[in-house]
Amino acid sequence: MQATSQSNENSWRSRATWLAKLACSAALLAYCLSLIAPSELAGQFGSIDFTLVVAAFVINFLGTIVSRSFMIWRLASGTGENVSLMRIIAIHLGLRFYTLFLPRAVVVGIRLSKYRAIIRSSEAFALLSLDMIVSLLFLSAGTLGFSWFGSLSDDVPEVRWIALTFTLALVVILAILFAGPSIVSRRQTTDAPDDAPPGGLLARLYSKWIKAVGALRLAEPGNIFVVIGAAATNYALFLFSAYLLSESIGLGLPFWVIAWVRSAILLAAHLPIAIAGLGVREIGFISFFGLYLVSPESALAYAMLSFAVQIGIGFVGGMIEAHKFWSPRERSDEK
Repeated sequence: MQATSQSNENSWRSRATWLAKLACSAALLAYCLSLIAPSELAGQFGSIDFTLVVAAFVINFLGTIVSRSFMIWRLASGTGENVSLMRIIAIHLGLRFYTLFLPRAVVVGIRLSKYRAIIRSSEAFALLSLDMIVSLLFLSAGTLGFSWFGSLSDDVPEVRWIALTFTLALVVILAILFAGPSIVSRRQTTDAPDDAPPGGLLARLYSKWIKAVGALRLAEPGNIFVVIGAAATNYALFLFSAYLLSESIGLGLPFWVIAWVRSAILLAAHLPIAIAGLGVREIGFISFFGLYLVSPESALAYAMLSFAVQIGIGFVGGMIEAHKFWSPRERSDEK
Protein backbone atom coordinates (compact mmCIF):
# COMPACT_ATOMS: atom_id res chain seq x y z
CA MET A 1 0.00 0.00 0.00
CA GLN A 2 2.77 2.38 0.92
CA ALA A 3 4.67 1.49 -2.26
CA THR A 4 1.58 2.25 -4.37
CA SER A 5 1.10 5.60 -2.65
CA GLN A 6 4.76 6.46 -3.22
CA SER A 7 4.47 5.48 -6.88
CA ASN A 8 1.39 7.69 -7.37
CA GLU A 9 3.14 10.59 -5.67
CA ASN A 10 6.15 10.20 -7.97
CA SER A 11 3.86 10.04 -11.00
CA TRP A 12 2.09 13.27 -10.07
CA ARG A 13 5.41 14.92 -9.32
CA SER A 14 6.76 13.94 -12.74
CA ARG A 15 3.67 15.30 -14.48
CA ALA A 16 3.85 18.56 -12.55
CA THR A 17 7.53 18.90 -13.44
CA TRP A 18 6.82 18.26 -17.12
CA LEU A 19 4.01 20.85 -17.15
CA ALA A 20 6.25 23.39 -15.42
CA LYS A 21 8.94 22.86 -18.06
CA LEU A 22 6.34 23.16 -20.81
CA ALA A 23 5.12 26.46 -19.33
CA CYS A 24 8.70 27.73 -19.12
CA SER A 25 9.33 26.80 -22.77
CA ALA A 26 6.10 28.53 -23.83
CA ALA A 27 7.01 31.70 -21.91
CA LEU A 28 10.51 31.85 -23.40
CA LEU A 29 9.19 31.26 -26.92
CA ALA A 30 6.55 33.97 -26.46
CA TYR A 31 9.27 36.40 -25.41
CA CYS A 32 11.36 35.47 -28.45
CA LEU A 33 8.43 36.06 -30.79
CA SER A 34 7.87 39.48 -29.24
CA LEU A 35 11.38 40.49 -30.37
CA ILE A 36 10.98 39.75 -34.06
CA ALA A 37 9.10 41.01 -37.08
CA PRO A 38 7.25 38.09 -38.76
CA SER A 39 7.80 39.50 -42.26
CA GLU A 40 11.57 39.70 -41.77
CA LEU A 41 11.64 36.17 -40.35
CA ALA A 42 9.80 34.91 -43.44
CA GLY A 43 12.36 36.71 -45.60
CA GLN A 44 15.17 34.84 -43.83
CA PHE A 45 13.68 31.49 -44.83
CA GLY A 46 13.31 32.68 -48.42
CA SER A 47 17.07 32.97 -48.82
CA ILE A 48 18.15 29.67 -47.23
CA ASP A 49 20.61 27.46 -49.10
CA PHE A 50 18.94 24.08 -48.54
CA THR A 51 21.91 22.21 -50.02
CA LEU A 52 23.95 23.30 -47.00
CA VAL A 53 21.06 22.41 -44.68
CA VAL A 54 20.97 18.86 -46.04
CA ALA A 55 24.76 18.62 -45.73
CA ALA A 56 24.51 19.82 -42.11
CA PHE A 57 21.85 17.19 -41.42
CA VAL A 58 23.99 14.38 -42.88
CA ILE A 59 27.08 15.48 -40.95
CA ASN A 60 25.09 15.80 -37.72
CA PHE A 61 23.66 12.34 -38.31
CA LEU A 62 27.11 10.87 -38.88
CA GLY A 63 28.46 12.54 -35.75
CA THR A 64 25.69 11.89 -33.26
CA ILE A 65 24.54 8.50 -34.53
CA VAL A 66 27.18 6.64 -36.50
CA SER A 67 30.33 7.64 -34.59
CA ARG A 68 28.74 7.08 -31.16
CA SER A 69 27.16 3.80 -32.28
CA PHE A 70 30.48 2.59 -33.66
CA MET A 71 32.11 3.43 -30.32
CA ILE A 72 29.50 1.40 -28.41
CA TRP A 73 29.83 -1.50 -30.87
CA ARG A 74 33.62 -1.41 -30.57
CA LEU A 75 33.48 -1.48 -26.76
CA ALA A 76 31.02 -4.37 -26.79
CA SER A 77 33.00 -6.36 -29.38
CA GLY A 78 36.27 -5.79 -27.54
CA THR A 79 34.85 -7.51 -24.46
CA GLY A 80 33.42 -10.52 -26.30
CA GLU A 81 29.87 -9.26 -26.79
CA ASN A 82 28.16 -10.32 -30.03
CA VAL A 83 26.13 -7.20 -30.83
CA SER A 84 25.06 -5.99 -34.27
CA LEU A 85 26.17 -2.48 -35.23
CA MET A 86 22.83 -1.86 -36.94
CA ARG A 87 20.96 -2.75 -33.75
CA ILE A 88 23.01 -0.22 -31.79
CA ILE A 89 22.33 2.44 -34.45
CA ALA A 90 18.61 1.67 -34.17
CA ILE A 91 18.72 2.06 -30.38
CA HIS A 92 20.61 5.33 -30.65
CA LEU A 93 18.13 6.71 -33.18
CA GLY A 94 15.26 5.73 -30.92
CA LEU A 95 16.87 7.64 -28.07
CA ARG A 96 17.08 10.75 -30.23
CA PHE A 97 13.32 10.47 -30.69
CA TYR A 98 12.76 10.46 -26.92
CA THR A 99 14.95 13.56 -26.45
CA LEU A 100 12.35 15.58 -28.37
CA PHE A 101 9.78 15.42 -25.56
CA LEU A 102 11.22 13.67 -22.48
CA PRO A 103 13.47 15.17 -19.78
CA ARG A 104 17.15 14.39 -20.26
CA ALA A 105 17.41 12.53 -16.96
CA VAL A 106 14.66 10.16 -18.13
CA VAL A 107 16.35 9.68 -21.51
CA VAL A 108 19.61 8.85 -19.75
CA GLY A 109 17.79 6.20 -17.71
CA ILE A 110 16.23 4.72 -20.87
CA ARG A 111 19.62 4.76 -22.57
CA LEU A 112 21.31 2.88 -19.76
CA SER A 113 18.52 0.27 -19.51
CA LYS A 114 18.52 -0.39 -23.28
CA TYR A 115 22.27 -0.83 -23.44
CA ARG A 116 22.29 -2.93 -20.28
CA ALA A 117 20.12 -5.44 -22.14
CA ILE A 118 22.74 -5.96 -24.88
CA ILE A 119 26.05 -5.16 -23.12
CA ARG A 120 26.78 -7.35 -20.13
CA SER A 121 30.46 -6.56 -19.71
CA SER A 122 30.96 -4.37 -16.64
CA GLU A 123 34.00 -2.66 -18.19
CA ALA A 124 32.21 -1.79 -21.44
CA PHE A 125 29.13 -0.56 -19.62
CA ALA A 126 31.20 1.55 -17.23
CA LEU A 127 33.04 3.16 -20.16
CA LEU A 128 29.67 3.72 -21.84
CA SER A 129 28.57 5.66 -18.76
CA LEU A 130 31.84 7.61 -18.87
CA ASP A 131 31.12 8.57 -22.49
CA MET A 132 28.30 10.88 -21.36
CA ILE A 133 30.64 12.74 -19.03
CA VAL A 134 33.42 12.94 -21.63
CA SER A 135 30.99 14.46 -24.15
CA LEU A 136 29.91 17.13 -21.65
CA LEU A 137 33.54 17.90 -20.88
CA PHE A 138 34.25 18.36 -24.60
CA LEU A 139 31.32 20.77 -24.81
CA SER A 140 32.58 22.67 -21.77
CA ALA A 141 36.18 22.81 -23.01
CA GLY A 142 35.00 23.91 -26.46
CA THR A 143 32.84 26.65 -25.01
CA LEU A 144 35.73 27.93 -22.91
CA GLY A 145 38.40 27.65 -25.60
CA PHE A 146 36.44 29.22 -28.45
CA SER A 147 34.88 31.95 -26.28
CA TRP A 148 38.28 32.96 -24.85
CA PHE A 149 39.75 32.94 -28.36
CA GLY A 150 36.82 35.04 -29.57
CA SER A 151 37.16 37.47 -26.68
CA LEU A 152 40.80 38.07 -27.65
CA SER A 153 40.10 38.27 -31.40
CA ASP A 154 36.92 40.38 -31.40
CA ASP A 155 36.11 43.67 -29.77
CA VAL A 156 33.13 42.29 -27.82
CA PRO A 157 33.69 42.85 -24.08
CA GLU A 158 30.63 40.84 -23.07
CA VAL A 159 32.20 37.66 -24.43
CA ARG A 160 35.00 37.94 -21.88
CA TRP A 161 32.51 37.95 -19.02
CA ILE A 162 30.70 34.99 -20.55
CA ALA A 163 33.98 33.09 -20.88
CA LEU A 164 34.88 33.91 -17.28
CA THR A 165 31.45 32.73 -16.09
CA PHE A 166 31.79 29.42 -17.92
CA THR A 167 35.31 29.00 -16.54
CA LEU A 168 34.10 29.40 -12.96
CA ALA A 169 31.15 27.07 -13.60
CA LEU A 170 33.44 24.37 -15.04
CA VAL A 171 35.75 24.65 -12.03
CA VAL A 172 32.80 24.14 -9.68
CA ILE A 173 31.51 21.15 -11.69
CA LEU A 174 34.92 19.48 -11.75
CA ALA A 175 35.29 20.06 -8.01
CA ILE A 176 31.92 18.37 -7.42
CA LEU A 177 32.84 15.43 -9.66
CA PHE A 178 36.17 14.81 -7.97
CA ALA A 179 34.55 15.15 -4.54
CA GLY A 180 31.94 12.65 -5.66
CA PRO A 181 33.16 9.44 -4.03
CA SER A 182 32.80 10.80 -0.50
CA ILE A 183 29.43 12.42 -1.30
CA VAL A 184 28.01 9.24 -2.82
CA SER A 185 29.32 7.06 0.02
CA ARG A 186 27.55 9.26 2.56
CA ARG A 187 24.30 9.24 0.60
CA GLN A 188 24.36 5.48 0.10
CA THR A 189 24.44 4.47 3.76
CA THR A 190 21.28 2.54 3.01
CA ASP A 191 20.51 0.76 -0.24
CA ALA A 192 17.87 2.55 -2.30
CA PRO A 193 15.17 0.46 -4.04
CA ASP A 194 15.06 0.21 -7.81
CA ASP A 195 11.86 2.27 -7.93
CA ALA A 196 13.36 5.18 -6.02
CA PRO A 197 11.92 8.68 -6.62
CA PRO A 198 13.50 11.03 -9.21
CA GLY A 199 16.00 12.31 -6.66
CA GLY A 200 17.18 8.75 -6.13
CA LEU A 201 17.48 8.29 -9.90
CA LEU A 202 19.81 11.28 -10.18
CA ALA A 203 21.85 9.99 -7.25
CA ARG A 204 22.20 6.59 -8.95
CA LEU A 205 23.22 8.22 -12.24
CA TYR A 206 25.84 10.21 -10.37
CA SER A 207 27.11 7.05 -8.71
CA LYS A 208 27.46 5.50 -12.18
CA TRP A 209 29.90 8.30 -12.98
CA ILE A 210 31.91 7.36 -9.91
CA LYS A 211 31.92 3.70 -10.95
CA ALA A 212 32.91 4.66 -14.49
CA VAL A 213 35.91 6.63 -13.23
CA GLY A 214 36.87 3.69 -11.04
CA ALA A 215 36.68 1.40 -14.07
CA LEU A 216 39.45 3.39 -15.76
CA ARG A 217 41.97 1.61 -13.53
CA LEU A 218 40.94 -1.76 -14.94
CA ALA A 219 40.07 -0.77 -18.50
CA GLU A 220 42.38 -1.37 -21.42
CA PRO A 221 44.00 1.85 -22.72
CA GLY A 222 42.69 1.10 -26.21
CA ASN A 223 39.08 1.17 -25.03
CA ILE A 224 39.61 4.46 -23.21
CA PHE A 225 40.99 5.99 -26.42
CA VAL A 226 37.93 4.67 -28.28
CA VAL A 227 35.64 6.61 -25.92
CA ILE A 228 37.68 9.80 -26.17
CA GLY A 229 38.09 9.47 -29.94
CA ALA A 230 34.36 8.95 -30.50
CA ALA A 231 33.50 11.97 -28.34
CA ALA A 232 36.07 14.12 -30.16
CA THR A 233 34.79 13.00 -33.58
CA ASN A 234 31.20 13.61 -32.54
CA TYR A 235 32.05 17.12 -31.28
CA ALA A 236 34.04 18.05 -34.40
CA LEU A 237 31.24 16.94 -36.74
CA PHE A 238 28.69 18.70 -34.54
CA LEU A 239 30.58 22.00 -34.86
CA PHE A 240 31.04 21.58 -38.62
CA SER A 241 27.32 20.93 -38.99
CA ALA A 242 26.51 24.03 -36.93
CA TYR A 243 28.81 26.15 -39.11
CA LEU A 244 27.20 24.87 -42.31
CA LEU A 245 23.79 25.86 -40.94
CA SER A 246 25.05 29.37 -40.26
CA GLU A 247 26.38 29.61 -43.81
CA SER A 248 23.10 28.34 -45.24
CA ILE A 249 21.29 31.32 -43.75
CA GLY A 250 24.07 33.82 -44.41
CA LEU A 251 25.03 34.82 -40.87
CA GLY A 252 28.62 35.52 -41.96
CA LEU A 253 30.12 34.80 -38.54
CA PRO A 254 33.57 33.24 -37.99
CA PHE A 255 33.79 29.57 -37.14
CA TRP A 256 34.91 30.14 -33.54
CA VAL A 257 31.86 32.32 -32.84
CA ILE A 258 29.50 29.59 -34.07
CA ALA A 259 31.53 27.03 -32.10
CA TRP A 260 31.32 28.70 -28.69
CA VAL A 261 27.73 29.88 -29.07
CA ARG A 262 26.49 26.47 -30.24
CA SER A 263 28.41 24.67 -27.49
CA ALA A 264 27.20 27.05 -24.78
CA ILE A 265 23.58 26.72 -25.84
CA LEU A 266 23.76 22.93 -26.00
CA LEU A 267 25.13 22.97 -22.45
CA ALA A 268 22.33 25.30 -21.37
CA ALA A 269 19.78 22.98 -23.00
CA HIS A 270 20.82 20.31 -20.47
CA LEU A 271 19.36 22.45 -17.68
CA PRO A 272 16.06 20.94 -16.45
CA ILE A 273 13.98 24.04 -17.16
CA ALA A 274 12.46 23.36 -20.59
CA ILE A 275 11.22 20.59 -22.88
CA ALA A 276 13.88 19.54 -25.41
CA GLY A 277 15.60 22.90 -24.90
CA LEU A 278 12.67 24.79 -26.43
CA GLY A 279 12.88 28.45 -25.55
CA VAL A 280 16.34 28.12 -24.03
CA ARG A 281 17.83 27.49 -27.46
CA GLU A 282 15.95 30.35 -29.13
CA ILE A 283 16.61 32.98 -26.47
CA GLY A 284 20.24 31.85 -26.31
CA PHE A 285 20.85 32.35 -30.02
CA ILE A 286 19.11 35.72 -30.03
CA SER A 287 21.15 36.90 -27.03
CA PHE A 288 24.58 35.55 -28.01
CA PHE A 289 24.37 36.30 -31.74
CA GLY A 290 23.07 39.74 -30.82
CA LEU A 291 26.49 40.49 -29.36
CA TYR A 292 27.79 40.28 -32.95
CA LEU A 293 24.99 42.51 -34.31
CA VAL A 294 22.99 39.61 -35.79
CA SER A 295 19.30 40.49 -36.05
CA PRO A 296 16.80 38.59 -33.84
CA GLU A 297 15.10 37.31 -36.99
CA SER A 298 18.32 35.75 -38.32
CA ALA A 299 19.15 34.25 -34.92
CA LEU A 300 15.66 32.77 -34.54
CA ALA A 301 15.78 31.37 -38.09
CA TYR A 302 19.08 29.68 -37.22
CA ALA A 303 17.55 28.26 -34.03
CA MET A 304 14.60 26.88 -35.99
CA LEU A 305 16.93 25.27 -38.54
CA SER A 306 18.94 23.73 -35.72
CA PHE A 307 15.81 22.29 -34.15
CA ALA A 308 14.61 21.06 -37.56
CA VAL A 309 17.79 18.97 -37.86
CA GLN A 310 17.07 17.44 -34.44
CA ILE A 311 13.47 16.73 -35.45
CA GLY A 312 14.67 15.06 -38.67
CA ILE A 313 16.92 12.67 -36.79
CA GLY A 314 14.27 12.15 -34.12
CA PHE A 315 11.67 11.38 -36.80
CA VAL A 316 13.82 8.53 -38.13
CA GLY A 317 14.17 7.25 -34.57
CA GLY A 318 10.42 7.55 -34.03
CA MET A 319 9.73 5.34 -37.04
CA ILE A 320 12.14 2.73 -35.69
CA GLU A 321 10.50 2.82 -32.24
CA ALA A 322 7.04 2.52 -33.86
CA HIS A 323 8.22 -0.51 -35.83
CA LYS A 324 9.49 -2.11 -32.62
CA PHE A 325 6.18 -1.42 -30.90
CA TRP A 326 4.04 -2.93 -33.63
CA SER A 327 6.35 -5.87 -34.36
CA PRO A 328 5.94 -8.76 -31.85
CA ARG A 329 9.32 -10.21 -32.88
CA GLU A 330 11.11 -6.93 -32.18
CA ARG A 331 9.43 -6.62 -28.78
CA SER A 332 10.45 -10.16 -27.82
CA ASP A 333 14.04 -9.39 -28.87
CA GLU A 334 14.06 -6.31 -26.61
CA LYS A 335 12.96 -8.43 -23.69
